[in-house]
Amino acid sequence: MPRIRITRVGAKAVFVTAAVASVILVGLAANAVFRPPSGLVAASLAWVIVVVAGTRWFRGEDEAVGPPRVWWRMTALPLMGYVLGAIFVLNAGTQAYAILTVGAAALAETGDLWPAVIALACNGLIAAAYLHSSIRLSLGHGDAA
Repeated sequence: MPRIRITRVGAKAVFVTAAVASVILVGLAANAVFRPPSGLVAASLAWVIVVVAGTRWFRGEDEAVGPPRVWWRMTALPLMGYVLGAIFVLNAGTQAYAILTVGAAALAETGDLWPAVIALACNGLIAAAYLHSSIRLSLGHGDAA
């Protein structure tokens, strides 16, 4: 079975646009079918799937197309990993801010605590993965496992 590889900028833009739209639709659908905090959980888990797929499928100009990337490599170049890591840090920060300002007890009473914690964990994990990858790439580790 051939591996999926996305190498052209236009194809990457289409993937990212479709991914963002899909995550939004997953969140809206979950809110429509279940109670509204479920959309936050569904969208957060969808982001994990999208990021894993994107990091496995995307390839930079200097990367070999055939073999899989090493497990820790998320982007071709460090800069994009730092940018994406910062975006997901901000996403995680909004969840942490909500938990701290509204209060965990108040969120627990309404059933909104666990969705916020799951979103915080998903976004934090994605941010950590991007930042870890960029740090290793910045240090010149390349494809070293």
